[in-house]
Amino acid sequence: MYCLLFQNFADMTMEERKQFVARRCSEVNKWRDEDELNEVKVSVLYDKEHSIMTCNNFKVGSSSIVEVFKSLSQHITQDIKSFRFYNLSQGLSPESINNSSAKTVMFVREPLQRLLSAYGNGAIVQRDNNTGKKVPFVTFLEDVLKVDDHQVNHHALSYFYRCRPCDIDYDYIGTMETFDEDIKYILQQSHIDIGIVPHRNNHKPHDSDDILKNVPIDIKVKIWERYKEDYFIYGYPYPIRKGETNG
Repeated sequence: MYCLLFQNFADMTMEERKQFVARRCSEVNKWRDEDELNEVKVSVLYDKEHSIMTCNNFKVGSSSIVEVFKSLSQHITQDIKSFRFYNLSQGLSPESINNSSAKTVMFVREPLQRLLSAYGNGAIVQRDNNTGKKVPFVTFLEDVLKVDDHQVNHHALSYFYRCRPCDIDYDYIGTMETFDEDIKYILQQSHIDIGIVPHRNNHKPHDSDDILKNVPIDIKVKIWERYKEDYFIYGYPYPIRKGETNG
């Protein structure tokens, strides 16, 4: 369905990213299930005073983004979960977001790295029924793949469904690879000064390269199938390297 030609999305300017996503979405729109996607609404964090909103995504620097919005509203001491609960606008249609005068933002991350981050910091906790210990990463991935997009934990829901990038004309699309630079650029372009920008907490295991290397090829293929729109739209490379074998 999708021809994967790797593009380094992180190296593009914001305008180049927007144009790239628009081109990729024109291909995706030929194949997608319109009726199924229309059921999906979008949740955003919105700061009315500064007229800026961001898709409420997870494991893409979301904690740091919430800290930025806390600074905008001067609720510095409020904990992240409470702030998100009280300042979240849920169930918005793409039309309502596009018709808003607010600047719109979303962030993305390589899908397998995002799942590893969710596993690494316990955002999605899976434990062995016999030992009570945390299951291996491969078992974690298998459990995620057993659940369809309508029921999967929000930390593992694809950007394509959660943020509707092919229906919403985002003004800024940031990446985890360039998170700090992108946050500063977005705030600067929006004429917002909050002083020191909060740094993201990556939650990336120290042995992440070995963990990912040991994921079996058949699981990587299934991850690609589940998140193919996320890989394709943002130019992330196919998760299986040339010449890679199991074992």
